[in-house]
Amino acid sequence: MEAMSAAGSQITRELGEFEATLRQVRQEAITAEIIELGGPARHRRAAQGERYGAIVAFY
Repeated sequence: MEAMSAAGSQITRELGEFEATLRQVRQEAITAEIIELGGPARHRRAAQGERYGAIVAFY
């Protein structure tokens, strides 16, 4: 009986560790996707800012 109880505790502990790892991996994937999707917009804004800055300097 003691061995079964110990095995159950071990499984519960490992499941908790697995779920924590899964949450971390999901969060990292979401963060990477947000950064990837935000990248082009940042580059567009920077390019527009440079263009508008050149136009303002011209006038």
